[in-house]
Amino acid sequence: TAAAQRLPPGTVVTRGAISGFAQFDTDLDSGGSFSWEAGWVSGEVLRQFTPQLAAGLSLRYEYENWRFSDPRRFGGTAPWGSVNLPQVGASFVYTPAPDWTVLFAPSVEWSYEQGASTSDASNYGAVLVASRRFSPTLTLGAGAAIFRQLDDTKTFPFIAIDWKINDQWTLTNPFSAGPMGGAGLELTYEPGNGWEAGFGGAY
Repeated sequence: TAAAQRLPPGTVVTRGAISGFAQFDTDLDSGGSFSWEAGWVSGEVLRQFTPQLAAGLSLRYEYENWRFSDPRRFGGTAPWGSVNLPQVGASFVYTPAPDWTVLFAPSVEWSYEQGASTSDASNYGAVLVASRRFSPTLTLGAGAAIFRQLDDTKTFPFIAIDWKINDQWTLTNPFSAGPMGGAGLELTYEPGNGWEAGFGGAY
C-alpha cells in the first residue's frame, strides 16, 4: 500500500506487528478434539528506489501450541505438539502507470515440530497482485498465490481491495497479522478518537 502511494525515491517505510490467536476446543470428524494457540511477531522494511520501483524484506516468526484429546484417527496419540514457523520474504512493487501497481512477493517458510530438523520442513511460494487505483478512495485488483507445502502445492486466487466507503467505513483485505494472513475481506468502522472496530472472513 505504501508503494502504491508513489512515495518519493529514497523513502523507507517500516512496519511491525505482534499478534496472538486461539482456537477453542474443536471436534474431529473421526473422533476426539483439538485446540491450539499461536503467537507471532513480524517486521517489514520497504524502500522506494525509483518513482516506479520499490523493494523490501520481511521477517516473521510464529510459535504454535497444539493439544489433542483422544485423536482416534491418529491412534489416540497426538500427531504433533509445539510447532515453529520462521519465515523470510521479499517484495517487489512496480508502478508502470500512475494508477497501476504490480506486486510480486516470494517467501520461504520452515514448519517443524519442536526438536525436529528444518532440512525437510521448507514451504515456499509467491504472491502476485495487480491493482488499479480508480479514485482516491477506491483501489481494486486481482491476485494469486502459489505455495509448495510439505506434501502439496496449493494455488488460490483472491481479490485485492482498498475501499474507503466514507469517513467511518472501510472495506479492505485484513492486515498480515491476522490468523489467515492477508487473505479474505475485512469491514472496519471508525467511531473516532483513533479507535477501529471490524469484522471479516476468509475461506
